[in-house]
Amino acid sequence: MAGDNKHKTTDQLEGLKLDLIELQSRMLYQDDTIDVLNKSLAEQQQDILELRQQLKLIQQQLREHNVLADAGPGGIEKPPHY
Repeated sequence: MAGDNKHKTTDQLEGLKLDLIELQSRMLYQDDTIDVLNKSLAEQQQDILELRQQLKLIQQQLREHNVLADAGPGGIEKPPHY
């Protein structure tokens, strides 16, 4: 009977070791995944900043274009009733 308990304890320790190895493997995989996601997020944030700058430039160009389009010959703006 003492041998059975010893065998159970050894089996439990082996099971715990396997569980620990599996958890460590999962943790490493998750760490890699988090790194990849962080890099992707940083790239997307940079892309968003660049797109915002481009949008501001386009908005400014449109405003300037509209002002010029509203101006008549010699840069005089048309009266509102035209």
